[in-house]
Amino acid sequence: MKKAVIIGDGVTKGARSPILWNACFKYFDINGEMLAVDVNSKNDLDNFFEEHLRDSNFIGGAVAAPIKQAVTDYFYKNQNNNFELPTNCFYRGSNNNFVCLNTDILAAMHSIERNIDINNIESLAILGDGSVGLSLAKHLQNFSLKKTLYTRNPNKIDIKGYNIHDYEHLFNNLSDYDLIINSTSVGKDGSSSDSLLPKDLIRDKARENLFVYDVNYINGPNQLLRDCNEYGVKCEDGSNMNIMQAVIAFGHALDLQNESQKILEVMREAVADL
Repeated sequence: MKKAVIIGDGVTKGARSPILWNACFKYFDINGEMLAVDVNSKNDLDNFFEEHLRDSNFIGGAVAAPIKQAVTDYFYKNQNNNFELPTNCFYRGSNNNFVCLNTDILAAMHSIERNIDINNIESLAILGDGSVGLSLAKHLQNFSLKKTLYTRNPNKIDIKGYNIHDYEHLFNNLSDYDLIINSTSVGKDGSSSDSLLPKDLIRDKARENLFVYDVNYINGPNQLLRDCNEYGVKCEDGSNMNIMQAVIAFGHALDLQNESQKILEVMREAVADL
């Protein structure tokens, strides 16, 4: 039997990944199972890998907080893996070594690219310098467009290819951007009225072709996206990203990338009543 896991702090208390993966194992008639295993320290992670990586039936799985960077560091140290972003999916590759992915970023890009041709825009702004914001910034480094990262601490951040500014600069230059990605927690709970962008700025300065992508999705849409909808600014929250990251992870781990649409359908049905 193929063995997969989701590892992280408290994942045994309600992680959705086992429901999603096990529904797909069943649909594709694969003898496999995903389990949740609580791992919340580097020492726990080392012990877990020591026990599982030698098992030929172990195919990898998903990674939750707070050990995503620790997984990246582990495979860099032990398998010379040159993946640089925090890892939230790892799977056994063709050479029997494990491959690291950040499927949150791949899923976010899937959502963005179905709404806007990122190769045909002039400029983008990423809001926030947390794990997701910095990972997106690094993923987009080689795109040939004007890129700006906004943070409350601009003097502490340096990413090649990016202008780094505080939010006051954004307020004065909102009309410069074709794509804005909010990766901050401001307005994370959609019942909050908090928003990084004042409503009148969206009304008065947003470009006609602006697309706003917000990684948040709890109780969505949040205030930022409600304001965008009110003034006809195209936008999307992170709810599609949330399930697509599992679709991408399962597809890579089981070499079923060409079945992504069916994987998505099966996963959506598996959690439809939750």
